[in-house]
Amino acid sequence: MKKAISAFLLVLLLGCGQGVEFGNMTTVDMPENWTEEEGQAFLEKIDQRKLQFAVIRQFPALKEREVNYRILPTVFTPYGDKEKYFKYRVVATSTDGWEKTTALEEFIAAYLTTLISNKNDINPMVFVDLPAGVNEQEANKLLHSLNWAVIQSKIAEMYPGLSPETTHFKMIPVALSPLDPHDRQVKIHVMVLTEATLDVEYDIELIIAEQLKLQLPKT
Repeated sequence: MKKAISAFLLVLLLGCGQGVEFGNMTTVDMPENWTEEEGQAFLEKIDQRKLQFAVIRQFPALKEREVNYRILPTVFTPYGDKEKYFKYRVVATSTDGWEKTTALEEFIAAYLTTLISNKNDINPMVFVDLPAGVNEQEANKLLHSLNWAVIQSKIAEMYPGLSPETTHFKMIPVALSPLDPHDRQVKIHVMVLTEATLDVEYDIELIIAEQLKLQLPKT
């Protein structure tokens, strides 16, 4: 199986003092008065794994393709005396001839636009601690041993109108400080995608996290 879509890359690209033409570029407006530094800082607050989860949900074929995508804070310097301004450029490339890179760019641009519209209320990522010494393989076994019926019933109790067909969960083990064996700790990253609001997604992530804490071994 080919490697799945590569990790999300955050690269700062400057116009080097020259005008930049839009052409066929996929771009997203930054909020007024943002600089490239503020644009980069915002990107670093985004849950990159959740964005990748959303991308794979929208484009399942990417599991078998070689595709990279980047979001680039870019300064546009118009010719003449006009003030420079900033946008995000979304760039998707394929090394195996995948033909939907433009659709992927547009999807990521729409996702980013939604996050920007809620820029003052970006929810934190949701993690669940595991006992010290648990590795990623052991964490996956723990996830497979969970009683998901209980978790889903709790979600249905709190959000009875939420459609199971449009609600998607992903829990993955994540190693923090993986290069330092003394600080290395594996946590469960909880992600939810729905057709509801971002706050509902976050609330469900918290419900799942609380249920995981009840079912997983104590730290």
